[in-house]
Amino acid sequence: PHDLRRSFATVADEVEIAPNVIKSLMNHVSNDITDSYIIRSIERKRRATQAITNRILQWAGWPSMTAVHRSI
Repeated sequence: PHDLRRSFATVADEVEIAPNVIKSLMNHVSNDITDSYIIRSIERKRRATQAITNRILQWAGWPSMTAVHRSI
């Protein structure tokens, strides 16, 4: 399980997701007091997760989910 979490975080970093958003997506608690005041919208998390998914699909040779949704 930790290998999957490590891969998720690595891909998130590669697609330039902000570190504090990566922490939030992985349900990690930040040690930064200021960070605890920021409320991240579900839409921001959804966009970040979609970007990560698209990169993984790209590596697998599949079309991005956005392209799949448009074709339906």
